[in-house]
Formats: sequence, structure tokens, C-alpha cells
Amino acid sequence: MVMQISSLLSRQSDPATAGQRPQPVELLSEGVSENASASGSSGGASSDAVRRIVAAYDVTDITPRSFSEMLQKLRQTGALPDKEYQELAGIRADLENAGIGADERIDLTQFCAERLRQTQEEMQTLRQKNGVAPGPGEIEAVMQRRLEWTQKCATIRESEGAPRINALV
Repeated sequence: MVMQISSLLSRQSDPATAGQRPQPVELLSEGVSENASASGSSGGASSDAVRRIVAAYDVTDITPRSFSEMLQKLRQTGALPDKEYQELAGIRADLENAGIGADERIDLTQFCAERLRQTQEEMQTLRQKNGVAPGPGEIEAVMQRRLEWTQKCATIRESEGAPRINALV
């Protein structure tokens, strides 16, 4: 299954949805509410709850410890199914392998972009060495999804700081 980064923001600014009951948020994949139920979580997360959690953490200036806290909170709300949680938790392992301390501040979007670039180079070298046709593999796809996820979180946080337009005026 390939994670699809769906738009959290599209439902946030749509005045037509005002007053409607919140629907489960699709943070990283289609059908998160189904995945969350299957993984034992109780129901889906409201978009407001997910937005509050993500907005509370600046992935462009975060510690690995805080990043883990954010993932755990998203998992507890049902917005982050087990598979995606485990994939994103791999960022923490990458940080540790890179010598980043648990309380050291880092820009995760830059870190993930660099890890993607490194992985692509390493895989390209292996493919050439083994005579395999080039093309993205699963490892590169995982790194790409991690990067897209951190970029989405950064966008949500930025949008929380932007002035809001009153659609009813």
C-alpha cells in the first residue's frame, strides 16, 4: 500500500463544511479511519484534533524526542495507523544513526530531503553495479513519503500562524 498525502487543509477552510460533524482525517493514507479501527484505535480523529497536534510541533525546528511525542499523539487520536506510525518512527532511528541527540534541534524536512537524496544515490550506484534497470524502489518510496509527510506538517503549522479570512463577511 502506498501512502497518499491527502489534503488536511482542504476541509479546514471550506465554509460549506462549517457546523458539520467532523469526519475522520486522512493524514497519510486513504481510509485512515478503517486502518485505525483495524489497528485497535477507537475511531477516527477529528481534523481539529489533528491540526492542533501538528500545529503544536514545528518539524523545521524540533527535537527527536518531541517528534516521537507528536507521532504518539497522532497515533492515539487514530490519525496515524500502525503501518504509517512504524514507517515514520523510522525517521527517529535515522536521526539516532546520524548521531542526532534526543534533545538536539533539527529541521526534519531538510533531514528527510537529504536522506532521500543519499538513498537515491546509493540505490543508483547499486543498480549500476548489479546491472539493474534504474527506477525508484521501495526504500526510496519510503524516504519520499517521509519527506512529503514532514512537508505537510510544516505547511499545517505555517497555516496556523497565517491570518484567517472570515468567509462570512
